[in-house]
Order: sequence, then C-alpha cells, then structure tokens
Amino acid sequence: MKALSLLLVLLFKYSLGLKLEAKRISRLIKSIYWSLGGIKKLFKRRKKT
Repeated sequence: MKALSLLLVLLFKYSLGLKLEAKRISRLIKSIYWSLGGIKKLFKRRKKT
C-alpha cells in the first residue's frame, strides 16, 4: 500500500513536470514560428519592391 501511494506521488510529479515542459516547448516553438514568419514577411516585401 505504501509503495502504491509513493508511485502515485511520483506519477503526479512526473505529469506536472511534463506539463511544465510542454508549456516551455510550445512557447519556444511559437517564438521560432513567429521569427520565421517575420523573416518570410520581410522576404515577401523585398520581392514586391
């Protein structure tokens, strides 16, 4: 019984950590995506002129 509760706590901590990492990774992906989008827009503007 004690081992089971310990396992549940570990699982909970692990899932929390994963959620935090997912948020961090999604932010990183968004920032990279935005910078790429900005670069693409600049290239499009240069092509037009």
